[in-house]
Amino acid sequence: MDISLDTDLSKAEIPDPASVQTDWGFGYSCVAESYHRSVTSVDDVLRAFADAKASGRPIVLRGNGRSYGDVSLQPEAISLDLTRWNAVESLDPETGVLVARSGARLEDIWRFALPDGWWLPVVSGTMLTTLAGALSANIHGKNNVQSGTFGEHIDWLEIASPGRGLERITPDHPDFWTIVGGWGQLGFILRAAIRMKKLTSGSVLVTDYPTETWDQLFALFENDHDSDYQVAWMDGFRSGKGIYTNAKTISADEPASLRTSYQVPSDRMALRIRKDQAHKFLRWFTNRPGMKFLSGLKWLAAVKRPGDGGRMLPLVAYHFPLDFVPEWQRAYRPGALVQFQVGIPREAAPAAFPAFLRAAQRAKLEPYLVVVKVHRPDPSLLSYLCDGYSIALDFHQTRRNQPRLRELLRELTDLSHAHGAKFYMAKDSFLLPEDARKSFGSEAINQFRWAKSRFDPDNLITSSLFRRLEIADNP
Repeated sequence: MDISLDTDLSKAEIPDPASVQTDWGFGYSCVAESYHRSVTSVDDVLRAFADAKASGRPIVLRGNGRSYGDVSLQPEAISLDLTRWNAVESLDPETGVLVARSGARLEDIWRFALPDGWWLPVVSGTMLTTLAGALSANIHGKNNVQSGTFGEHIDWLEIASPGRGLERITPDHPDFWTIVGGWGQLGFILRAAIRMKKLTSGSVLVTDYPTETWDQLFALFENDHDSDYQVAWMDGFRSGKGIYTNAKTISADEPASLRTSYQVPSDRMALRIRKDQAHKFLRWFTNRPGMKFLSGLKWLAAVKRPGDGGRMLPLVAYHFPLDFVPEWQRAYRPGALVQFQVGIPREAAPAAFPAFLRAAQRAKLEPYLVVVKVHRPDPSLLSYLCDGYSIALDFHQTRRNQPRLRELLRELTDLSHAHGAKFYMAKDSFLLPEDARKSFGSEAINQFRWAKSRFDPDNLITSSLFRRLEIADNP
């Protein structure tokens, strides 16, 4: 499809001071004030490019703000908010190809498609990610070994860029994997076509296996060849103790389970606590004694049902449990949630992951949540996955512990480099330029800069993260 636009870009507008808005990273560790603009048309995007060039202000692209750090923040920039550019446009009932605008959230997509038996092939841990965010981060899920990354299920995408205008990009295009996984630095993704996954049931069979050692955990991952999804929760206070969980898609014909009413859980937790108020209750436990107690309870509960034949869960409840505890990250306030997520090659992970927890425990800064997944390499130019494992560590940053936490994060980063690490920018708020060079490689960064010089020759699009890491500077 050809895209044409008749827009007079000579009438540039200076950003309105009344549009200044404060945006946070998801974890509240990063903040920026910028000139907010809501995108409702392609004209809005191209107009913003012209205004940025005329005013000398950069542009930062922002979706639903689910990245933990500063990848969608930039002080004093024109912030293009795409959340109103959110229509799901079509779904082919024969092929399962779904077309949506870039502001559509994963939730919007599954609500549109699941009643007809179609599910997203790859999802992140939150359904509140926008389509543009999923593509820019090239998200992965619990089925990364089986299904790869989100971008591997895209037929085409459309992008508007300052240097090249409007164009459709397919996977055979030489810049496809620079845009996908390019963190929104080359242009504004307008829409995309996703190859959806056909289902006859909206349930998965979920089974938990408690572990007492890291060796047990890695053996479970390596010997599980039949599951559709694999993930592990680990106790940040008791190294090696954890819960390996796998899930299998149900092949039975269960049309009732495809309904939204089946997928969405109750708005109440235990003790009849409303989920939208749960963060206030959780705040009482968001401390070292509280989280150590809750972690112990979680592990003991799994011990009582090891490999018990499994339990049936709706797809949505399985993939996005925290989304049904609105604003759960506010339990970390008045401090912040800082996540350290890194991928480690398969042969190095069994030594690296216990070392990470030992370092955190020595510092008395144990992670309140630890998640481990297994992976295959991703095809993005700025690749963040390897043939191995990832670990995500959630830390509670406070005014008092912030200097010690920064020292710990530096120690963990150095340990990661020693084991051949790759870092995930969606969670980053602390890495340095040399860390990016070691993670992505100088050749990949130089190739990315060459693409940047063609798509955005005036460096109009940026973010605090890319300025901090010095990745997107044109040659």
